[in-house]
Parts: sequence; structure tokens; C-alpha cells
Amino acid sequence: LGGTVAALLPIMMMGGGKLAGWNSLPWYVLSAGVLGLVVVAAIAYLIPHIGAAAAMVLIVAGQLLTGSVLDHFGAFGLKVNPIDLQKAAGLLIVFLGVWLTIKT
Repeated sequence: LGGTVAALLPIMMMGGGKLAGWNSLPWYVLSAGVLGLVVVAAIAYLIPHIGAAAAMVLIVAGQLLTGSVLDHFGAFGLKVNPIDLQKAAGLLIVFLGVWLTIKT
């Protein structure tokens, strides 16, 4: 609710901005708010169960993996940047770190 108010105040002060063109945006832009809520809910759930450090490590590693997959396939009009052996090794090292962080 606080984020909504903080976002609406500047928009209202600017006379509505360019909100009339919202329906011309791609679907994935409009889903950003819902996906943000999912991330916040996941953090709120994970921190009491596995701790703050482990929760943050999981979130960052998940974002890194998601970004790598999106780059690999060129999703959403991105330039294709395939996962090569070096990137795969880097991801493996990151997830080894995740496992070491949350195994306790």
C-alpha cells in the first residue's frame, strides 16, 4: 500500500502523466507489479524459515538463473546471448554457494 501511494503521488502531481497509453505496453511490463509481490511474499515466507542470508542468496541466484535463461533464448526481444561453458561453470559455482549457504 505504501508503494502504491508513493507511486501515485508523483503521477497525480504531473497531471496523470502518460497513463492513457498503458494498454499499448507489452503484457510482461504490466505483470511486473504482480511478480514483485511474489518476490516480496517469498522473502517474507523464507526469512523466518531459513534465515535472511539464505533467503537473499536464493533470491539473487534465482534472478541470475532467470536472466541467463532469458538471455540464452533472447526472450522479450533481447539479444540472444547463449549460455556457454564458462557461464554454465559460473552458474554452477553460484549454486554451489547457495547450497553451502542453506544446508545448515
